[in-house]
Amino acid sequence: MKKLFLVLMVALIMVTGVNANTNSSGNLNLLVGQKNLDDDDWVSDEQTEFGFSADINSSDRSVSFVFGVLRSFDDEEYDGYDSYEETEVSTTELFVGARKIFNSGSSVRFYLGGGLAYIMAEISAEGYFHYDSYYDGYERFDFDIDEDDANIGFWADTGMYFDILPKFTLGLNLRYSKAEVSLFDYDYEAGGLHYGLTASYRF
Repeated sequence: MKKLFLVLMVALIMVTGVNANTNSSGNLNLLVGQKNLDDDDWVSDEQTEFGFSADINSSDRSVSFVFGVLRSFDDEEYDGYDSYEETEVSTTELFVGARKIFNSGSSVRFYLGGGLAYIMAEISAEGYFHYDSYYDGYERFDFDIDEDDANIGFWADTGMYFDILPKFTLGLNLRYSKAEVSLFDYDYEAGGLHYGLTASYRF
């Protein structure tokens, strides 16, 4: 099912790309912001996020097709008396869906959107700790572990475009996504609350 979702997503992007060269309009968006993961699940729950998306609308449709990718990451360090650990958490979200942009005739355009998301999460940790061995005395143990998983979920967002120039737009985006992954035999919520700024090329 996951492979089918990715194949369908690539196919939709290709079809949309063809339409974009004819009679379509839309926005190509760069995003920078923050993603907040569930702090009960994750050590690094407040993550820096970057991404790209596009919403494309044919001239005869009131709803735009939207697709994109978001990448978030953060790391935490623990330096104790006889131990050290550095943990890095990252997520990647591939998403497709629909977006309704409300054109009021002014320079500010609000929108609502939602759809499916394929969310990948990864945890890596490395460090060391000392322990008292009954036979060998005080010893050091080094570790380096890594695991990842992915699942299909959903997303919903709202935001605004503010037209600075005829072809250049700044904006705000607020998003929620949800998908559950399994890492080290535990279930984690890989989605979260996203918010950020967008810079867009309008075509």
